[in-house]
Amino acid sequence: MNQQQNPVVIVCSADGPYARPLAVTLVSLVAHLERGRPLAIHIIDRRIPEADKDLLVRSLAGGAVTVSWHHPDRRALVGVPLWGRMPISVYDKLLIAALLSPEIEQALWLDSDTLVLDDVAPLWDRGTGDHPVLAVQDSIVPLVSSRFGVARYRELGLRPDAKYFNAGVMVMNVERWRRQRVTERALEYLKTYAAEVSFWDQEGLNAVLSGEWGELDPVWNWTVSVGRVDDVRHTDPAAKIVHFNGNLKPWRYDGRQTYYRRYYEHVDATEFAGWRPEPGWRAAAMRSYEHSALRRMLYPTEQLGTSLLMALTRRVATADDVRSSP
Repeated sequence: MNQQQNPVVIVCSADGPYARPLAVTLVSLVAHLERGRPLAIHIIDRRIPEADKDLLVRSLAGGAVTVSWHHPDRRALVGVPLWGRMPISVYDKLLIAALLSPEIEQALWLDSDTLVLDDVAPLWDRGTGDHPVLAVQDSIVPLVSSRFGVARYRELGLRPDAKYFNAGVMVMNVERWRRQRVTERALEYLKTYAAEVSFWDQEGLNAVLSGEWGELDPVWNWTVSVGRVDDVRHTDPAAKIVHFNGNLKPWRYDGRQTYYRRYYEHVDATEFAGWRPEPGWRAAAMRSYEHSALRRMLYPTEQLGTSLLMALTRRVATADDVRSSP
């Protein structure tokens, strides 16, 4: 098949509050995709209001783009660990293989707090080789043995120096994923060690795919908000996909990094044009804190706070979580 005819398949997920960020992710993707390349977008709909869905689709009008909406069956997620305010739908990426039709063999997962700054067609066209997943090593949790890594890596027989990947951007070999029962194995790990799991589906995937996933250049999932507090650069010009993971989101405050300016440029290319974070003292304080020496000093305290939050709020998902999930 001619590469120009081979659609890039995107899978993502959003609820109501994330409809606008998802629109920015997808519009930035379309803006940089090679001209004429078809795009098939699959969105796991976590009760996005119909008005916002309409605005999102209208934001993508004019290109060779199809949008499909999916509503997953989450009953298999009963028993997975939750902590903080995260709903059970945080595990939706584990359901992708069951949601997509059998003829789809590859998909590119994008978290809805990402901004695409380059053409993803070359990444898509390279395929995954013998790997079930291509991803970027996590900048905060670099190894399975790192804090917040794979809690039971020793019991699983994983090397302590095995790399740990961030699941916010993944090229997925969906056919291999199904064949290797990645979802079922990840869920088994998560439910067995629910009392110790840190980062939900991401830990489950790293537990069962350690040594099997293929590594991408960090420019395909460049962390902005956290994990690089010791990095004096405000912008890496080679970044192809920027990831605003952590709490310092561009819709919550206007950061100092150039990436925030570029984010708002893409906001204004959507039907949500003009959308900006609310001004105020909190946003100003976060802007000052973002890359300050104070944050470099206090970053271990941030991690300690995360550990404390896990300990105080940890629980397992119930059938009620499934029924009430967005």
